[in-house]
Amino acid sequence: MSDALSKKGVLYAKILVGGNRVLHLFNTHTQASYYGTNLENFVSTFETRYEQLRLARKFIEEKTANAHENDLIIFAGDFNANGQKENRKAKAFREQLTHRPDCDAILDELENEYKTMYNLLSKNGEDKLVDCARIANKGESPITYADVVADF
Repeated sequence: MSDALSKKGVLYAKILVGGNRVLHLFNTHTQASYYGTNLENFVSTFETRYEQLRLARKFIEEKTANAHENDLIIFAGDFNANGQKENRKAKAFREQLTHRPDCDAILDELENEYKTMYNLLSKNGEDKLVDCARIANKGESPITYADVVADF
């Protein structure tokens, strides 16, 4: 897993806008998923990403603890969470693992990763979370990595 060697984190900038509002800007790039590897490696990529998001949420809370209600908080980046309704890679990986009866529950949970990530980052709906990429794509998560079929 090539990105396992890189140190992941969250970049933060606090920007004064218009003299009276503050923009808290956070950026990250979380662990990628490795479909096609063994199940343990595959699951560990999700567990690593969940832990990175939990730590990011804690960091954002610390940095914005005294934020004014008119401050804007943006958390952007490559979250590596597939929010597609039809995840071809996950489906193909599931087919490879059909001989393992303990895999279905794990794969079901991982296919709902977007919902899990959304709940984690919004503190189970306590905070308002706006997914701009989804809004810009008519309610669908855009494909962000190699899950594209070109039909010319």
